[in-house]
Amino acid sequence: MLLSGCTGGETEQEPEEIAGCMDQSAENYNPDA
Repeated sequence: MLLSGCTGGETEQEPEEIAGCMDQSAENYNPDA
């Protein structure tokens, strides 16, 4: 499942905190980000 705003096309790299993806109150929150 891909979430808009949580994908950058880059894989196997250190996860970067993307605005919204790491925010539990955000609609596109991804606990694995």
